[in-house]
Amino acid sequence: MVYIHYEHLKVLYIRASIQVDKILREKEELFQRTQPQGITAGEKVQSSVKADAFDRYLIAVDEQMIDARLAEAKKILEERKNLLTVKEFDLRMSKELDDMVYVMRYLEHMKIREIAESLHYSEAHIYRITSEIRRKIKVLKNDNRDVL
Repeated sequence: MVYIHYEHLKVLYIRASIQVDKILREKEELFQRTQPQGITAGEKVQSSVKADAFDRYLIAVDEQMIDARLAEAKKILEERKNLLTVKEFDLRMSKELDDMVYVMRYLEHMKIREIAESLHYSEAHIYRITSEIRRKIKVLKNDNRDVL
């Protein structure tokens, strides 16, 4: 059953994607501190503070190694995507009934009736297979709930 390995790799890909997003948000938050804020009437404006804020941003980015962490996280995300693509190819080439039903239902979004006609099985049998697939995916995701 290749679809279980595919689902596991999908969870790992999502984790890597979340990590990239966290680092990007961290960088964005630091950058937002450099942007001019609205001023209210009667407030004194100091122009040198904004230049100083950008310097503090650059120092913070450098100290926290955000660019290096972001580059590494993107590299990991790309590798996860490649693994997922390879596993999807394996999944689509699989001749196991569960894998074929998984591909048709969850990757190609076919209806149960269409899957049953295509594979020459009854709709009831396809429903049983998809139910078992959903159960196994749920178990896998519960095992990895700390990941997501």
